[in-house]
Amino acid sequence: MDDIVFTFETTHQAMAAEDILREAGFWLEVVPPPRGLTAGCGLALQMSLSDMPAAMETLTRRSGKWAAVHRLGPDGKVMPIAGVPL
Repeated sequence: MDDIVFTFETTHQAMAAEDILREAGFWLEVVPPPRGLTAGCGLALQMSLSDMPAAMETLTRRSGKWAAVHRLGPDGKVMPIAGVPL
């Protein structure tokens, strides 16, 4: 699995980011944050790791907010992303 999850401080931020990314044509899934992560709300957006740079650019350009981005390993365990602090 080469996926990432965006986590958010608030449900409003998560829902706004979902709308922005879906409108831009990204495939994503709304999921609970992975276990062990501190997140401000109970929603996270899961998508392909390969879409991360374009998704971050799209959210930034459209004033979308997120708290953190985390990579998911094959077992769903959170892994570091080069250049992105956990």
